[in-house]
Amino acid sequence: MSSLELRKYKAVTVQAKLAGIKLFFKYCIEEGFLTKDPVKNIPFPEVEDKQPRYLQRDELFQLRQLVKGKVEGRAVIEVLYATGVRLMEFVEIKKEDINWSERIITIPKGKRKKERIV
Repeated sequence: MSSLELRKYKAVTVQAKLAGIKLFFKYCIEEGFLTKDPVKNIPFPEVEDKQPRYLQRDELFQLRQLVKGKVEGRAVIEVLYATGVRLMEFVEIKKEDINWSERIITIPKGKRKKERIV
């Protein structure tokens, strides 16, 4: 794990790789290939909890100015801003997912593959 830190991997990447290694050794113990867990005492690195960054009013205004007169561009900006959908969720939206009369969008495969409505 120290080689990952030396290569300047972020803590979240090291944490994900360590989780995979720990899971592998847990499997090896359950299947009887090993009797001791060699990674049991390796702690997960601390990951800083990032807070989301929101657009300021002037930034939103600048975005709107960039797409002024472009209906499709404006629609993209407004949906992303108003709903908070992730970019990949937005890309996956189909016409059938939009209920115009109720003004809702169904995100069929959101985070963790869960459906949600925005």
